[in-house]
Amino acid sequence: MALTFLPVGAVSAFAAETGSNELDLTPNTEVTITETATYDLLPCENAQRHLVIDAPNCTVTLRIMGNINIAQNQNDFIVVKQGTLVLEGSDHLLGYSDAVSKPHPLITVSSGAKAVINDGQFNSNSSSIVCNNGTVEINGSGRYTTSTSYVIDTRSNSVLTINDGYFHSDSRSVILGNSSQEIEINDGTFINESLRSPTINLNHDKQVYIHGGTIKNLVGGRALDTGDNTTIEEQNGKNILLEGMQGTYVTIAVVSGATFNFKSGTVRSQKSAAIRSALNATVNITGGTISNSLYGVKSTIKPELCFIGKDVHFEDNTNDICMEEDQLITIADDYEDEATVLVMDSDLILPRPITTTGNADSQKKLKLHSNNAGTVAVFHDNGDETGYQELVERTGYFVNVVSGTASIDGGTTALSPTTQVPDGTPVSLSAAPAQNGMEFEQWVVSPASALTDPDFDLTASETSFHMPAQDITLTAQYRPSAPTIDDAPVDAPVDPGISTAVTIIGGALLVGGLHQLGTELWLIHHLPRVPPSRKLASNWPKCSGRMPDSLLLLPKPLIPISTPTTPMRSRLHSGQLKTS
Repeated sequence: MALTFLPVGAVSAFAAETGSNELDLTPNTEVTITETATYDLLPCENAQRHLVIDAPNCTVTLRIMGNINIAQNQNDFIVVKQGTLVLEGSDHLLGYSDAVSKPHPLITVSSGAKAVINDGQFNSNSSSIVCNNGTVEINGSGRYTTSTSYVIDTRSNSVLTINDGYFHSDSRSVILGNSSQEIEINDGTFINESLRSPTINLNHDKQVYIHGGTIKNLVGGRALDTGDNTTIEEQNGKNILLEGMQGTYVTIAVVSGATFNFKSGTVRSQKSAAIRSALNATVNITGGTISNSLYGVKSTIKPELCFIGKDVHFEDNTNDICMEEDQLITIADDYEDEATVLVMDSDLILPRPITTTGNADSQKKLKLHSNNAGTVAVFHDNGDETGYQELVERTGYFVNVVSGTASIDGGTTALSPTTQVPDGTPVSLSAAPAQNGMEFEQWVVSPASALTDPDFDLTASETSFHMPAQDITLTAQYRPSAPTIDDAPVDAPVDPGISTAVTIIGGALLVGGLHQLGTELWLIHHLPRVPPSRKLASNWPKCSGRMPDSLLLLPKPLIPISTPTTPMRSRLHSGQLKTS
């Protein structure tokens, strides 16, 4: 099929037969493709042609065969009106050679149409790479960069799926969402160098799923503004990292009224909050790692819920949890990690609640440490099997005892984990009774340098110390009881399980099961070694056909030998060997 070159502004409509056709992009004309076809886009240093896919229920494949520099963009370079476009980019470059006065996207997908982009290098100095009003799927390790606009602009009711690739914007968001139906990111790298624009900016996009990828803002700090329903969860072995590098904007900002679910991945904010709630938002943080941030989770502007689950891990944050004026945070009943808490009330009034009311036993176990000077986090009992954590004035320090009890006033006043003890106060310590087969060994102090009291005996189950000027934990440590071997006369009653036979070998008296061990040692020392593949008899002297004299010298037991059912070495190790 031959192409017709038309004057500027004219349109040629054509369809290709089976096979591939070469397409010259130099002429300043529009080409409309109306049927299933495959075209090779030839390399071009001054491309002016633009392409329109208007092929309902058809698939049009465009293969980029070399670098294509677009000289001007009076129109969008590729417009998918109807049907499906498959764009095979390989490693070639498609982009604008210079900035132009009238910005147009490289690829525009209309409502009801679809584009699948595989690999390639795409660059725009003046506009977005993709404007999506329909469905776009991006695969492979392609590169998508723009200096003045969004990389992907996905609009109302559109669907966007990104499975891999590198996406970079110097001045705007990498992805701009505007009430799209669904966005799914399975992998890829998304880098933004804008001061105020988030790397991924979602404006009430209905469903957003992030299952893998690295999302960073190198300048402003904002990596993600969430959609209405956003879920972040690692899948298919892909890792997730969201990070704000420099600016004071939060890494993940949950938009007002949205639902945000963070299940796994890592979030960092060097100079601000890793995750921040918003007005009437629901924030569920049930897993993942929040690390290296000024604030880990920040509750602000009366969210509907700000929840921290048992699998959340805080690591190397200045403040793990931060709450603005009158804010509370909900922590799962089975949360066992430790967390620091900072309250940013302009006028801090104590006591100040910091968690929502929950099960009393669970709230008691929470290990929360206040970062507000002169305060500590303690449990408040509501008296109805419920309670919460609150900040109170620090008047002393806490003693946490594991497998034991602590008391003051000469043992008359028992200490609870929430009792503040002034430094210098004598504290009595008592280990819990040892279980069967165990005995007390020592106290383990944390931090190890906390107790320097010379009167403190860490090897005594009952001991005392003077309270240091810091919170401490003391754990009673136990060990197996040492086995005992009692002396007994030879004619003592025989234990059915253990022989009490007495034998003299080499002048040594062996009592009980030790007879077998002594016999074994004598035989090992005196008998010749026998190869595993030969019978013992083959190594004996054959001159007389009689037993060697060495065996005849074996002392006879004073009383018959009984063979223990348990190997001697095992019984000695386990402490079973004894006489009665």
